[in-house]
Amino acid sequence: MRTAVLVSFLTLVLTAAFALEPPGEGLSVGIGVDELSGHVKFLASDELTGRRTGTDGEQFAAAYISACFMSAGLEPAGADGTYLKRFELPSRKPIPAECGLTVIPDEGERQEFGVGRPWRPFGFAPDGEVEAAEVVFAGYGLAAPKLDYDDYQGIDVEGRIVVIMRRGPGGAKTRFKGRARQHLSFTTKVIVAEQHGAAGVILIDDRYHYPKQADQCPTNIGRAPQKPKIPYVFATRAAAAPIFAAAGEDPDQLAAAIEQDGPQSRPLGNVRISLVVKSEPRFGMNIIGRIPGSDPALEAETIVVGAHYDHLGTDGMGGLDSPAEGRLWNGADDNASGTAGMLELAEHFALAETRPKRTMIFIAFAGEELGLLGSSAYLRDPAVTLKDTIAMVNLDMIGRSKEGRLSIGGTGTAAPFDALVTKAAENSGLTVRKNPSGVAPSDHLVFDRRKIPTLFFFTGMHADYHRTTDDWNKINYPDEKRIVELAAKVVAGIDALPERSPFVNVPRPRGRGPRLGITLGPGDREPGVVVGSVMAATPAAAAGMLDGDRIIRFGGKEVEGQADLATAIRSRKPLAEVEVVVVRDGREVTLSVKLGGR
Repeated sequence: MRTAVLVSFLTLVLTAAFALEPPGEGLSVGIGVDELSGHVKFLASDELTGRRTGTDGEQFAAAYISACFMSAGLEPAGADGTYLKRFELPSRKPIPAECGLTVIPDEGERQEFGVGRPWRPFGFAPDGEVEAAEVVFAGYGLAAPKLDYDDYQGIDVEGRIVVIMRRGPGGAKTRFKGRARQHLSFTTKVIVAEQHGAAGVILIDDRYHYPKQADQCPTNIGRAPQKPKIPYVFATRAAAAPIFAAAGEDPDQLAAAIEQDGPQSRPLGNVRISLVVKSEPRFGMNIIGRIPGSDPALEAETIVVGAHYDHLGTDGMGGLDSPAEGRLWNGADDNASGTAGMLELAEHFALAETRPKRTMIFIAFAGEELGLLGSSAYLRDPAVTLKDTIAMVNLDMIGRSKEGRLSIGGTGTAAPFDALVTKAAENSGLTVRKNPSGVAPSDHLVFDRRKIPTLFFFTGMHADYHRTTDDWNKINYPDEKRIVELAAKVVAGIDALPERSPFVNVPRPRGRGPRLGITLGPGDREPGVVVGSVMAATPAAAAGMLDGDRIIRFGGKEVEGQADLATAIRSRKPLAEVEVVVVRDGREVTLSVKLGGR
């Protein structure tokens, strides 16, 4: 978007936030169907483009949430007297004005391509500059001599730019199976090129290039098991066409020849390439507000109420729908619903006739979808020391209750919690299922690991989870109102406790179905599923699985993404022993996992 458009839209954001009518006094302040639906409709609107962390949509949502905090009278608890506290993301953002891909044929005009639709760096690509380098086509970029396939055999790529194609001959699922799949990952291909002396890598891939992204300089976010030192980029076939044309080659014909006769690697003469990759850090933004405690004896103690406001954006990474031009993952339930509930709770306690005894910190977390990045960043630099944080209440996906059903996790992590929840649920019109364990893949998990009592409000999974169909008009607003009112009673009950309660470590109980015991890490472009974290006392932990492992095979079935892993787990019986293959530090590790459940 142009600057004028950004300024105009930001004005609308602030106007929408301040237009919210202030509530009346008493314990019922600020919690209503209209208020909740207003928040969700705005946060899940197309204009916010899915609120992916590090994008303009995230910044608009952050401005809106900040304005809501200000309107309610919360004190800023972010950086420099604001509500905002940014944290660095693991991947970087290219600087378009300083990046360039130039094709220089021996004859004819040079062609310059700017960052966007024609090409873009990988999120983890290091900065680098390659001046007028010779070019080598290296097929699929695979070096697997033990499998009788080596795209680098007989060619010299020292100091040259290597052009390769995604996946492998015959398709990833037919020819390169089992352990051979490690050769197909983008990172492995770049490392192989670097080991052969390449100065840079261009990977031809049209799949993730869409016009809507062209001016946003999107990058893949995830954890790279290794970080090559040479620049490496995606390029569309349109950008690669003049490279092959200058050499009198056709990439489609080369691919067909590889299928029939094996590797067709060769220098692409009569053309050189200059490549410049310059990038800058990318940041996510937590929004933090404070309500000071009123009791001098208890005000140092803090209750944290949080919800993540980020979602999947426009490129579908981490989503269950295939990416396509114009698609948006608006995330109404996940987690505009929880953010709306958090905002109503903030207003409820800020404007109540009687101020809370203890200090309350309200946080809208970014980066949850990328691996609990925002909540982890908060724990590294909290607004209040963690030793003074007596509880954390998390609202995540509270908008799709069916027949008044609600799950509350963590009721056993502090002695009074179970009774507080039971009391609050009386006459609420809700059917509450209590889970003593605080272990679940959302932002409260990092607090649980730091031995802080947690409660997790959740209305369950549904068919629109991580799909483009998770829209505002599917939210059950009357039940969400009841849920937020119940949460208000629970938080008030925690605040009213005469003294803080110590943390109780509750191992996650065996579920009815098979269970592995991991949280998912951020999605990326490579096959497999990244393990965000391994939960304590779970089958994954007992088997030796580690944070950052990439699951590529489960019980002999290939794992392309999250949906494959979920299907593979569901196909097994509880307590079954399963062989799970993960990639760790660039090599495959086979684990024997005895699944949980009963």
